[in-house]
Amino acid sequence: MDYLRNYLNEMEREAKANRERDERLSDLQQKELEAYKEDIATKEQGFLIDAGELSGFKDRTKEETPVSLANEITRENQLHALIWRVYQSLCGEGKKATAHDIWKEVKSNGRKHDEGEILNEVTNDEILWTSTYGNEQRFKRRSLDSLLTRLKKNPPF
Repeated sequence: MDYLRNYLNEMEREAKANRERDERLSDLQQKELEAYKEDIATKEQGFLIDAGELSGFKDRTKEETPVSLANEITRENQLHALIWRVYQSLCGEGKKATAHDIWKEVKSNGRKHDEGEILNEVTNDEILWTSTYGNEQRFKRRSLDSLLTRLKKNPPF
C-alpha cells in the first residue's frame, strides 16, 4: 500500500512540475514573440512584417519550428560588393574581365572602388579588410575565381 501511495505522490509531483514548466515556457514564448515583434519593427527594410503573420509564431505549443528571420534578412558582404564594382567597371571598358584583371585592379586602384573604406592591405596573395561590423578578415587570391563565378550567377546588386 505504501508503495502505491509513494508512486501516486511521485506522479502528482511530476505532473505539477510539468504544468509549472509548461507555464514558464508559455511565458517565455510570449516574451520571445514580443521581442521578435519589436526587433522586426525596428529593422530598416523599407517594409514592416507583422510577426503574427509569420507561420510558426502563432502557436508555438505545437511541436513546430519557428521561421528563422535570418533566412529572410540577408546581409551584404562588403568585399563581394567591392569586387563586383571592380568587375563592372572593367567590363564597362569593353573588355572581358578575368579574376587576374580584377585582382590587379584592386591591388593598384582599390581605394578608388572602396566606397566603405574596408580595404586594409592588398598583397599578391590576399586582401586584408575590415567589414563595417568591425570584423577583420582575409580573402585569399585563390578564392577569387570561384567567387567571381558565383557573383556572375547571383550579382549582389
